[in-house]
Amino acid sequence: MPAKGVLFHGGGCRHKHAKERDMCRWMKGKSIGALSLAAMLALSPATACADALASAYDSVLQALLAGQDAQQAARDAYGASRVWFVSADGNNANTGLSPLGGLVSPQLAVALAQGGDAIVFGPGVFDLGESYLRLPDGVSVYGAGMYATTITGRADNSGGAIFNPGSRSTVADLTLESTRGDVLSYPFGYESAGNIFQDVTARRIRILGQTDGIFTAGGQTGCTLKVYDSIIQTKWDTIFTRGEGDRIELYNTVLIASGTTAVPGMAAQGPFAMAGEIYMEGGLIKIENGPLQTIGARTLSGKVLLKDVHIETATHGEGYVKSFTGFVYETGSSYSLQGGRLTSEELVLGTSDGPVAVPGLVYVDGGTLNVTRHLKLTTDARMIQTSGTISASSIESRGVFEQTGGTLSVAGTFRSMGTTYLSGVQNWASGSVLDVNGGTVTLGSNAGAAAGEGGAAVANLSINVNGSTVILAADQTLRSLNVPVENPGNQRFDLAGHAVRIYEETSKLAEAERKLISQLALRGVDGIYDSTKSPWEQTAVGITDQAMDVLGQRHILMKLTLQGDANLDGVVDFFDLAMLARGYGLEGATWDGGDLNYDGKVDFYDLNRMAQNYGKRMEQVGVSSGGATAVPEPSALGLLLGGLLMLRRRR
Repeated sequence: MPAKGVLFHGGGCRHKHAKERDMCRWMKGKSIGALSLAAMLALSPATACADALASAYDSVLQALLAGQDAQQAARDAYGASRVWFVSADGNNANTGLSPLGGLVSPQLAVALAQGGDAIVFGPGVFDLGESYLRLPDGVSVYGAGMYATTITGRADNSGGAIFNPGSRSTVADLTLESTRGDVLSYPFGYESAGNIFQDVTARRIRILGQTDGIFTAGGQTGCTLKVYDSIIQTKWDTIFTRGEGDRIELYNTVLIASGTTAVPGMAAQGPFAMAGEIYMEGGLIKIENGPLQTIGARTLSGKVLLKDVHIETATHGEGYVKSFTGFVYETGSSYSLQGGRLTSEELVLGTSDGPVAVPGLVYVDGGTLNVTRHLKLTTDARMIQTSGTISASSIESRGVFEQTGGTLSVAGTFRSMGTTYLSGVQNWASGSVLDVNGGTVTLGSNAGAAAGEGGAAVANLSINVNGSTVILAADQTLRSLNVPVENPGNQRFDLAGHAVRIYEETSKLAEAERKLISQLALRGVDGIYDSTKSPWEQTAVGITDQAMDVLGQRHILMKLTLQGDANLDGVVDFFDLAMLARGYGLEGATWDGGDLNYDGKVDFYDLNRMAQNYGKRMEQVGVSSGGATAVPEPSALGLLLGGLLMLRRRR
């Protein structure tokens, strides 16, 4: 009989409560969104929709009520050669060919079944004790419903699994519960005929375990377990694959890692040159309780791919850390998030705890990764974002952080101590900082936004460079820039042919300009410099605090230009001469005041540099074939001297 509160109907679901109706529709394969998944987790067994979970069992009951042959109805419902029934109130003296004459011993049903047969458990709890069920090849097992039928056991003292499907097996519509040891494990070698173990399918099952939920034993090539519309809740790994070519695929399934020990929520492992893969599409992963819960791949060539999966992690107090990629011991492990979302308070990618510290790959290819407090990449981690959104309050990366697309949003500090490449959309909150403290950072896209038709310039990010290198692959709009040169040879900011615009407060622009001038790499490449500068062209990194954008906002502009281009408009002309004339003979001048060699004063040497490029445009500058330093013609220098005298008389 069905559990109390559960109705069996040949038609649709007749529950009155919306939450229960959602459960029915979700388990029937209809997409009703993440809220229904969360609601499903709150349902009790007494209110589960059994008619939606076990329509095949329901059809056999309907056939019995109609006086039809139960065995024939069962064969039709389950597509089996013969169907063996196991009942909580059954008897081993029965034939086992009808729900009304079921066996009581699961082991007897397994002993009787042959390839192509099905074993059907009715409502109730079936305790295996310290034994287990190992199905013959081609034999499938069904229950009366995910919450209506429970097979429980505690395996043996060695900690084995209580349920072991055979090759070409299907398990559906029941709960598997282990109070000691693993719950479901496969494969177990070759079929009796010597053929390679083939795929296993699970539909609408619930797994409850104290250790691993689904565990692949390895030893085979290309064996796949496909799980549909199910719930897997364990205190150790919910999913664990360890076999050469072994693969677990999950569709619209909920995983709940509820343990309190430092073990992964799901893992793909491949020791001894073997590999395992996990693919999950749709559904929910929920991580709760203990510290260092992990999701991801570990050891040789393990791969985890999540597509349109929602991941929820528990919120804990200070010091609580999640490990995203697990314990990466060997090369080749990878993790991919496609679509869906992952939200965590604190998140660690990779680990340095293993005996071998090597890269573990983490892909964000669509979807949303949201870390409300702190995101950390260890030295052996590599994150690749090709699309989607990554957002974090703060980031610390000692590994490789590579953004080739998508959106990166940072509310606080991004501390880079490894290799960082940012070329997607960058959203930095006001007051945010990129602290480059080791390694190399390449900015392939603007960290802000230039003024234009879209509105005023967006300049929220400040960059600090200490003991590291920053390379620009795009123009930058910044709040501030600091490249101290107290330790020569340790910090470099390479403009690489690009411009930097800095929007400090207007009252602080002059001070910021002088600070940047002190950080220019005037000798060698320590400090701010431009690697595209030709050693035999009359160019230099110029800087002015008098630049105006298209909306009239004053700011600092810094870029490689011609020596003599005081106002950084790309051409050396009368306006630059006028700026030099105003500061001629004065000390404490800046580039835009005519100090073109950064010696702190404007004199004949600066005028000489201007004369060499007078009338030239920056785009006309090319590499000189001879490599000799250009010398201005006397007529040009004389002309500028005359112009200088005339301008000075006008002052």
